Amino acid sequence: ADVLGIMSEISFTFNTEGNYTDLSSILQQILKSSNRLFAINSVNVRKIDDESQTLLMSIVGKSYYIK
Repeated sequence: ADVLGIMSEISFTFNTEGNYTDLSSILQQILKSSNRLFAINSVNVRKIDDESQTLLMSIVGKSYYIK
């Protein structure tokens, strides 16, 4: 009999910075190219400072795997 194993999870935080177009592209790549089941709990985007167009994106989630 095959035993699938126990599903476990790893919490993660992914931080990156760039302009809006770059961050949008990164987020789309993550969603399209991952071969692992994951859940995104939150996505936060904020300006690094008032004088810059650079944004900071923080993604918090969980990735799942079979032990």
